[in-house]
Formats: sequence, structure tokens, C-alpha cells
Amino acid sequence: MKTSATTSRQIVFSGIPSKVSSYALIGLSGGLVLTSLEVIDRWFALAPFLSGMTERLLFALFLTPTWLTTTLVGILIGVGVGAMGHLVRWERRFLDSGRWSTGKRILTGTVRLLLLGGITAAVVVILRPSFLAIGRRLAAPARRWMRQWAPPETVDWAQAAFRWVQGHPAVILAAALLVIGLGIWWAGRRFPVWRVRPSPRQYSLLALVIWGLMGSVYALDSRYYFGLYDRSIHLPLFFIQLGLAVTGGACFCSGWHLSHSTRTRRLVAVGLSLAVGLTVSCFLVFDDHPSIKALFWSRSVIARRTIALAQWLGDLDGDGFASILGGGDCDDGNPDVNPLAPEIPDNGIDDNCLGGDWTAVTPDSPIAMSSLHRPAGDGLGRPGNILLITIDALRADHLGCYGYRRPTSPHLDAFAREGQLFLHAYSQGTNTGHSFASMFRSAYGEAIFDERRPSFVEILAGHGYTTAFFSARRISRWLRGATWARYKPILLKGFQFQAHTAQRGQWSAAVLTERLIAYLETVPPDEPFFIWAHYLEPHYPYRRHPSYDFGDRPLDRYDSEIAYTDRALGELFRYLKGTDFWPHTLIIITSDHGEAFYEHGLREHSSRPYQEEIRVPLIIRHPARPPLRFDSPVGLIDLAPTILRFAGIDPPAAYAGADLFAARPRRLIFSETPRNLPEPHFYTWAMIDGRWKLLYDLIGHTFELYDLASDPGERRNLVEIRPAKAQELKAKFGRWFDRQSMVPIHSGDWQLKRILRK
Repeated sequence: MKTSATTSRQIVFSGIPSKVSSYALIGLSGGLVLTSLEVIDRWFALAPFLSGMTERLLFALFLTPTWLTTTLVGILIGVGVGAMGHLVRWERRFLDSGRWSTGKRILTGTVRLLLLGGITAAVVVILRPSFLAIGRRLAAPARRWMRQWAPPETVDWAQAAFRWVQGHPAVILAAALLVIGLGIWWAGRRFPVWRVRPSPRQYSLLALVIWGLMGSVYALDSRYYFGLYDRSIHLPLFFIQLGLAVTGGACFCSGWHLSHSTRTRRLVAVGLSLAVGLTVSCFLVFDDHPSIKALFWSRSVIARRTIALAQWLGDLDGDGFASILGGGDCDDGNPDVNPLAPEIPDNGIDDNCLGGDWTAVTPDSPIAMSSLHRPAGDGLGRPGNILLITIDALRADHLGCYGYRRPTSPHLDAFAREGQLFLHAYSQGTNTGHSFASMFRSAYGEAIFDERRPSFVEILAGHGYTTAFFSARRISRWLRGATWARYKPILLKGFQFQAHTAQRGQWSAAVLTERLIAYLETVPPDEPFFIWAHYLEPHYPYRRHPSYDFGDRPLDRYDSEIAYTDRALGELFRYLKGTDFWPHTLIIITSDHGEAFYEHGLREHSSRPYQEEIRVPLIIRHPARPPLRFDSPVGLIDLAPTILRFAGIDPPAAYAGADLFAARPRRLIFSETPRNLPEPHFYTWAMIDGRWKLLYDLIGHTFELYDLASDPGERRNLVEIRPAKAQELKAKFGRWFDRQSMVPIHSGDWQLKRILRK
């Protein structure tokens, strides 16, 4: 009888051990499975980026802190269960002793409510970021649905409710958690599942099922929009994986009768020693291998959250950055010194821990509209026409003129042979809004939002040009929503005519070409025009066109979309060559960004500025210049001054780009993560200096260095192999980064801080 009582005290909820050491073993076993899953998956997924067994083992070591994390979670659960057990016993003794039973019940009830409130508040703090992000994602389609189907008074009521919820997220989340908790309590009272006693084999099978489900969630976390939508998708998935790992560990321990104290203590001692040893080893060498650290921050799935937690715990001044584990804070005792701090000139402090103290400040050039002073049409004898054609999500290396093996672009290839082909052109952002805003205002960073800086379209319109915009998507549905609210007005300013404002649906490349030709038929021959035509193919979702069937993989359908668009452009070229426009028109063909197909674990765009996302085609036919191939790096930021020079207009002095046809020394070209990136766990800049490319991740405070001439796929980070070159480029980038932080556009603050922490 005594043995039975002892056993029952060791079992809680269908055989789960109740002692802290047993719960530690649960965390150890679950964490070992979760850590092993990530190590094996990343071992194969990152094989092209890891050379040699040493790098593979180092990267695996960087993933091991997850094991200790799950062990600590298990210990905390054990402490919590033990504490609750003691509280229940104390409560019973308190109620059974003496008089004043009613007052005692009120007191114990109050204590229970306070404990429940404290636990709920802690969970609210942990889940609040995900709750806000998920709420924003659900609110947008809900609003659209209600505007379409609900009566106006219901819409008005719902809008007020949405605003109240957005203003009081913690209250709503706490209420939801309490309702869920009460529901679980009621279900537990009505359906006492803990009375079920599975056999050891059933427990083991259940553990395998739960860990298999954990693997499925991990696959989703590591491959579905990896790096994007971090708070609304990936952070909840992380918590789910953590919960499944521990739950599977509980079933495993129960199935193998690991609740016996002696065996449990030995296993916990060995496992905890290994977990602590591996974690300490990881922390000791973390900053000694910057290339592995950069790969870790960009490609780890679970372990980076453990490192981020350790950095948060080590952030002594509360500025969001730590000095430990490469957190980037060079003075953790001063909250005004961190990577997001604006650089203050001549204060003897490297405020943003990058580039040193700024000691030579050059005033910004004034922004002003320019007057005509060059020959109209750049030597054509008349004002030249300008046709800008942009093809959404078109990467350069999928065109024949850039060396692609498939016949995706015969007409663009022929056009390139007649014009000027820029072999290394880069967008300044990895999504449409950021890239085009930078291109139209010839600006980097927050300067694209400076309303004092006119776009080149506004300048052309002010100098007598007829300006027109043709969009494949209906303009009211193109770049819609709060995400694009800052970008879209910049792109539409200065256009006197906007096509596709009323007709529903999306214009195909063929239809857009037909509408553009029809418009050109109505253009007076003596009035110079600027026309922007934006083709939406090959933007996701990719469609397979029967005439250009390369296969059914996403990459094959993407190429099919390119070939279909190329045929439509061939029709446009044939028309233009038969008109008087051809000898007097500057024709520019480019894209807003590229498209990723998991080359660096990413899909589509809006992510890190690797080559597949920022290297874009740039083909220009200047009617007064011979065909040429340009090998120097250029940016879309250069199109505004090039277009204005062609029109005989001096660009504003504040424009950051340069005339592509003017003699110039080699320049640095920059690109960055868009400012409206969906919930990033990173923010990255790229700097191109000739054949060299430097990437800087602000959140991980990591650097990547690539030699694009020998490694165009950016597989081998040379930051350790070429330390002198890395230091040279870091100094150049730091100088530019300092200037970016010193040019506040709104409210005297660097808006990147608000964007990353909202």
C-alpha cells in the first residue's frame, strides 16, 4: 500500500513524472530530438555554404544551445508543478485548521486569482508580439470582407472595434487566455482524460507521433516564407515546436519508466552536463568565427532564438543590443550607444559602433528644381521622348543577354545588341515600393521619403513633358494597403495620365502592349513624352504558358512568364521601329528586383539583398549612342539623373545617382532590405565595390564578404579568409552608414529604429 501511494505521488497527469529532475529529463529528451532535427536538416541544406568537416561541426555546435533551452523549460515546468502541489497542500491544511472558514476561502480564492493573473500577464508579455502581428494580418482581409458584404453601420461599428482592439491588445489577449483556460478546465472536469493509463508501448508510439508532428511544424517553419512574417508565423511555430518537443519528451519518459529517481538523476546529470558544456563551448567560440556566425543568423531556424534570448538577458543598458555574443553594442553601459543610434559628429564616440566617430561633416546639398541649360534631347536637336519599361521580379541572370541557357528572351537579347547593356545593375531595395521610390527620387534609405526631394517624373512634368503610367494591375489594387502607404504616393506623383484605373482584372503583357500602342497612336509628334509601362509578369504566382513550356516547377513557370513577356515586348519593338518615335526616344528596360528560389533559403523577394534579389537587367537604347556593354556596377538610383540629362535638365544636386553616360570613377552601390519588410528578424544592407560585395546584418551584427567575379552565387563568405579586404570595405560601409544615421527625415529621429521595433 505504501509503494502504491509513493508511485501515485510520482505520477501527475497520466504518468508524467512530477519531480524536478524528472521534468529536466523530459526537457533533455525533447530538446535532444529538436536539436538533432535542426542539426541534420541544416547539415544538408547548408552543404554548399560549409566547406570541410570543421565548419560543419562548428555550425552544428552553434545549434546546440537549443538543447539547454528545452531542459530549462522542463525544469521550470517541474518547479511550477511542484510549487502548485505545495500550494494545494498548504491550502488544504489552512482550510482544515481552526475557524473562519468563509474568510479563509475568500483569502485562498484571492491568492488563486492573483497567481492566475500573474501567470496570464507573463504569457501575455511573451505572446503579445505574435498576437499583434496575427491581428494585423487578420484585420486587413476582415475589413475588406466587411466593406464588400456588410451594411455601412456594421462597418462603422467594426472599424471602431478594430481601433479599440489595436489600442488595447494586452487586455484582449489576457481575456482570450482566460477564456481558453476556463474552457480547458471545464473540459478537464467533464472529460477526465488523465484517468487513461496507456501502456509503455502506447506511450512510446505517442512520443514518436508527437515528435513527427514537431518535424512537420519545423519543415513549415524552415521553408514557408523563411525570414519573413516572423512574429505572425514563425514565432508561433517556434512555441509550437518547443511545446511538442517537451510533450514528446514526457511521453517518452513515461513509456520507458524513467520516473525512477536513481536512474533519472544519473541521466539528468549526464545530459545536463553535455548540454551545458556544448552551450558554453558555443558561447566561447561564437565571436571567433564571423563567417559561421553570419550563416547562423541568416539560416538557423530554432537556435538563433536561444542566442537572441541570451543577448536580451545580457543587454545591461536596455537599448535592445547586447555586447555579448556579437550583439553589436560597443558600450553596454550607455543606452545612447548602439547600432541604431544616430552618429553624433566630433563627440569622440562611435555612437553606432560602426565606422568610428564622424569627424568631417559635409553639409547636405540643397534640393531645388533645375533649369534647362543643356541642348534639348542630349544632342538630338529636339526634346527626346522617354519610354521606361519595367518588368516586375525579373532577375538579370534569366535573360539570354546575361548568359542564361534557356531561350527566354530572344527579343530582349536582340534589343540589347542594338543598345547599351549594363552587366552589373542593382536595385536599391528588394521589393517594388522601396526599389521604385529609390529610383524615382534617386535616394538611399530614408531620403526616399523626403517630400522636399522631387521625383524625376515631377521634374519632367514641370518642364513640359507629357507623363503617363501604364500598370498591368489596376492602379487602385496595385501596392494597396497600409504596407505600401508610404511608397505608392511617391511613385504616382507627377503623372498626368494613369491607365488602367477603372477596368477590373489584371492586364497580361499582350494586353498592356496593345493599350500602350493605342496610346502612342494618339501622342502628338511635337510634344515630348515620358511613359512608364510596368509589366507584372513574371511576378508570383507564376503561370505556365503553353507556347513556352519549360516544365512545371516554380522556376520553370517563372521562365515561361519571362518568355511570354518577351514576346509582347517584341511586338512593341516592331511597332516603335515603324514610327517616328524610334530615332528620338530613349528606351530603358529594367526591373524593380529579382526573385529568389531558395538559393539562400529564401523564396520570392522582399528579403536579404543577395544577388538573386537585387541584380536586375538594365538595357538602354540611347538613340544618339552606339551599342556598348558596361561592366562597372550601377544602380537603379542612376536612372533619374540619366533621364533628366537626356531631357536636357540638370538633376537636383541632392540626387545620389549619376548619369550613366557621363564619365565617372568607380562608385559604391548600396542596396537594402525594404523599410516595409513584413516582420523581419533581420535588416541587411549590401554594398557593391567593383567585384566585391559586403553584406551587413544589423540585427545579428554580422558581415558577409563575397568576390562576385569568382563566386557569383555568394556561397563562400570570405570575411575570415580576406580580413584586410573585409576591414577595408567595413570602413567604407561604416562611413556611409554614419551618414545615413545623421540625416533624419521625420521628427528628428532615425525612423529605422521605429520600423524595427514597432
